[in-house]
Formats: sequence, C-alpha cells, structure tokens
Amino acid sequence: MESNLADHDLRLRLRSDQFHSLNEMYRVGGCGLSFEEFCSQVIEAAVADFKLRKIVQDSRLLPPSPLITPQKKGRKKFDAEAVEKILALRDEGMKAPEIAERFRVHEMTIQRVLRQHY
Repeated sequence: MESNLADHDLRLRLRSDQFHSLNEMYRVGGCGLSFEEFCSQVIEAAVADFKLRKIVQDSRLLPPSPLITPQKKGRKKFDAEAVEKILALRDEGMKAPEIAERFRVHEMTIQRVLRQHY
C-alpha cells in the first residue's frame, strides 16, 4: 500500500544563541542548500539519531549474549568466563546498570551475580 506524504510547513521560535549556532552551521556546511533545506536536513539527522538510539535501547532487538544460557522462569546463568568479566568490571568501578547494558541483560541479573560473589 502506497501512502502519499505531503510536505508540512513548520515554524520555529528559536533563542538568539540557537539561531546564531544554526546560522554558523549553515555558513560552514550549507553545501549550496537554501537555509530552509539545510534546517530540514539538520532536523532529519536529529530524528534519525533519535530513532537509532531508540532501536539500540530496545534490548528485544539485540541478539542474546553468547555468555549466558536461559534457565527456568526467565533466569539466566552466566558461564565462568562471563562471571569473571562481570567481577572484573565491578572491581574497575563499573556500576551494575552499565554492566547489564554491556551483557544485554537486566540489571537485576547482574546484581544477583554480584551478591553471589561479594
């Protein structure tokens, strides 16, 4: 099914410093575009960046970590190598949420491992 998306006009009210920064960006990298086209591309880039971050944050789209095996009731068990890495990261000062993000698991999973070994 094809959809026809119409262009929409957008009027923005910017603070003076924001406008001057945007104008400076345009002067440096406008590449022959009109100011309106340049601003449109800046917004497109920001939207693309936002969508990329949202996708990366959605752990359901990431493959499972190869260092864990699922257990019953949704729990995960780390192999000895993964536990060593988790403990080393904690000893280096990394917090449980950061470790969980690195291993693509819930923070509580990391906290459980840390409780078992400290």
